[in-house]
Amino acid sequence: MHTSSRTCSTNCIDRGATKLDKVTSAYTAIRRPTATSFVVGSRDQRNRYEFNAPGFEDIQEGDNISPERLSELGKSMEEGWDLPWNNSARDDIKRALDML
Repeated sequence: MHTSSRTCSTNCIDRGATKLDKVTSAYTAIRRPTATSFVVGSRDQRNRYEFNAPGFEDIQEGDNISPERLSELGKSMEEGWDLPWNNSARDDIKRALDML
């Protein structure tokens, strides 16, 4: 391999690594927090559906639950869908591309 070819290969790899660093930095800054929010939100939703949400820890299988408490839980379940319904990856993509 000629020296100029070796230099070109090294420079190309270095530039690729720099671009990869920028891409991973953008992902870490933008998508990772969103993904973490989705994980936490999903876990919280599961807890609501299993009657393990805050304020419902005392409920045991077979217990009668007042309509008011069920309504409160239903409202909490509905609000739990806000993040996935109101979050668009398109906005995150635009912000990530602006970082590059």
